[in-house]
Amino acid sequence: MYLTIRTKFLICLVVASLWTALSVWLSAHWLEALSAHTTPALAYFLIGFIAIVPGFMNAFIMTALALDKRPALPTLTQWPSVSVFVAAYNEEGSIAETVHSLMQQDYPGTWEVVVINDGSRDRTAELTRELLPQYPRLRLIDLHPNGGKANALN
Repeated sequence: MYLTIRTKFLICLVVASLWTALSVWLSAHWLEALSAHTTPALAYFLIGFIAIVPGFMNAFIMTALALDKRPALPTLTQWPSVSVFVAAYNEEGSIAETVHSLMQQDYPGTWEVVVINDGSRDRTAELTRELLPQYPRLRLIDLHPNGGKANALN
């Protein structure tokens, strides 16, 4: 059965209002007990904003979620191509581990990892070049001199 957005909103509003009315009725003894220790205004404020208002919001959201019927996700027959860019500057100590980790991904579409050596002064580019034969999806772009991460990724 199809319900318009307006109808769903009204149903959520009615359910949340009924829940709020029940909450107010059930919290009457809290108001009396708390009013004995504070002022009635503070008691109303505390109970209202700790229990009543959040209760209304939760009832509204839960009803909306219960009424929401999402269409089934289509089964993808083609996956988009993905390129993962790694801007690397003096990453000698971690570039090999980073590349190995990225190559463990299980993505059904076409993908590649592009390491952009941003003018490193260590062995980052050399270590990446050593990995190229091992990983056909790996590419290396060697920039000179260092231009910063934003420059490397653009």
